[in-house]
Amino acid sequence: MTRNCTILISLFFSILVALGGSVSALADDSTVSAAQNWYLVPEPDQSDWSKKRRSGYAKVAANTLGVPEAVLNVPELGLSVAVYDNARRPALEAGAGWVEGTAKPGKSGNVAIAGHRDGFFRPLEQIRTGQEIVLVTEEQSLRYLVDDVSIVDPLDVSVLEPSSQSILTLITCYPFRYVGFAPDRYIVRARLLNE
Repeated sequence: MTRNCTILISLFFSILVALGGSVSALADDSTVSAAQNWYLVPEPDQSDWSKKRRSGYAKVAANTLGVPEAVLNVPELGLSVAVYDNARRPALEAGAGWVEGTAKPGKSGNVAIAGHRDGFFRPLEQIRTGQEIVLVTEEQSLRYLVDDVSIVDPLDVSVLEPSSQSILTLITCYPFRYVGFAPDRYIVRARLLNE
């Protein structure tokens, strides 16, 4: 009887070790999977988008633009958008676009990102100083704090100038509810936290 108990106990521990290994393997797989899918964003709420933006997104969303440069999140506004490597039409229809000539997402300097006011960037109408913006790249997650919100002339490109500090500049057209080509630009400036 004692020998049978020893065998059962050994078998029990073997099963526990095997299950533990499987559970940890599953945990490792989910961690790898999460790391591999860092760029996935939820389907956007398009209820406040213009008809033109909904149509443009449907057309481009069917095509693949590849893995984005980053994902921009403004948690308090429910904004989550993929940031592609340029600010041309397909990228702006599918998400937001990195403005060429500025620092790349995840790098130091002035990172500028553009988006449509009547699409993904519509929630920026409600952004306020002190709110947090999170920029996620494959390598890191960066937290920024909004310092300034301003309206500038579309020819004012000073907001794109290089900076020795790590800042994030979000650009969209203004006014948000304007019909036709909006005459101004809405600028959100945020500084990197813990720099």
